[in-house]
Amino acid sequence: MDNQGEIRDSYDTGDADSYAGFPNLSGLPSGNDPFFLPELEGWNWGAFLLNWLWLMQVSSLWGVILLIVSCMSCGLFAIAPAIYLGLKGNELAWKHRSFKGVEEFREVQAAWTKWAIISYATVLAIGIFFAAVIFMIVTLVPPSNS
Repeated sequence: MDNQGEIRDSYDTGDADSYAGFPNLSGLPSGNDPFFLPELEGWNWGAFLLNWLWLMQVSSLWGVILLIVSCMSCGLFAIAPAIYLGLKGNELAWKHRSFKGVEEFREVQAAWTKWAIISYATVLAIGIFFAAVIFMIVTLVPPSNS
């Protein structure tokens, strides 16, 4: 069996030490086995919703660039990169960040999805709260007769 096969087998067992001494034969910057890329296809909610933060965790300067462009354009130019990251996020993460195996990869991406949903739900709840407070102030406080 060649080294690539041994590396692939170590991913299946999840034993990080079994492939630690092998050189990176994958051709990917992360050293992850490209054999698993077809298995990882699919939408990535963490990359879509928390795009610039998510990009930073895969060691990409593009996260900073996306943050700056989003802020300068009030988010108008952020939707296209967000959709792209939703579509290609799993592939980008696998290629640019090292994982012990597919299971760890799925756990990390699930955590990003969970925190993205929690973040958006929190912002929505705070927005609803403040809208309700403003509505109450406007409707309950009588206008002054000055």
